[in-house]
Amino acid sequence: MRMGCDFKLAIALGGILCISSCGDDSDTKQPVQSQQSGAVATESAVADEPEVTTEVTTGFSYECPDDTLTIVDICVGMPPDQVKAMLLKRDPEVQISERLASFSYSDGAEQLRTEPYLERVRAETASDEYYEFHFTAPPGEGKLVYMSRTLGSEANLPPIDRFMAALEDNYGEPSFRHRGQAGSLVGTLRWDFPEGRVSCSEKPQNDSGLVLEMTGRVSFSQLDHQIQKVRERGVADPADCAAWLQVYIQTFNETDPVRSVDMKLTDFALGVAEARETIAWLDQKEAEARAARLENAQVPDL
Repeated sequence: MRMGCDFKLAIALGGILCISSCGDDSDTKQPVQSQQSGAVATESAVADEPEVTTEVTTGFSYECPDDTLTIVDICVGMPPDQVKAMLLKRDPEVQISERLASFSYSDGAEQLRTEPYLERVRAETASDEYYEFHFTAPPGEGKLVYMSRTLGSEANLPPIDRFMAALEDNYGEPSFRHRGQAGSLVGTLRWDFPEGRVSCSEKPQNDSGLVLEMTGRVSFSQLDHQIQKVRERGVADPADCAAWLQVYIQTFNETDPVRSVDMKLTDFALGVAEARETIAWLDQKEAEARAARLENAQVPDL
């Protein structure tokens, strides 16, 4: 089974599930921006997929669990349309762009492709605020597995101590807290949740955690081999790994306004569980496609 073109499945210990397929990578291609404020423009990562504008509806019923943490009321597990609706409710002028992706697999002779799914959403506001959201792949409905929020100097932020205090007032006592000099004055706060799960990161202050990467053909055995690295850290089941929210703050000194804020929210356990389902689904689709081709095979005239 071959997933996508130039396929790479990266499961970060923070829970990032990022699956790429045919098309230019987002880091080298500018996202398509909508021409109308509040509209949603779609950039396709799938060959020959047209650019479309998606309507966002409201009235979703997904509720974030009481024991989870949120960023602007958005939490892991939330469906894509609800995420977009929350952004538009917060700022009707927000610019939202989408990226679609799909998987390719073989019937033994030809490459086939799954229907496109929403892989990623990016958003930008006029107040120097940027968001990025990654969603789980089929066969299930897309769920938010990773999000980032970046605030720049134009966001009119307070000094670092006041900002860190506000974060702790909102999210509670962090599982990790650091404030010190690193060329400039920086601060890092991290919260692991829900209660009862354990931190699976190599270092609490590590921005991305332990990254597990797989390329080419992916199977259950290879996924389990990668997850073994987590078990070697003393965690028997990836489902026990905590989700986390981390905030990295940077400024010149303690009296100046904060220059930049980078917030990340992610769930490794959710990412692993959904990746297993995706791999099994693609294996099944390929097996069915191969069986169908063989069943319809014909001996030529001899």
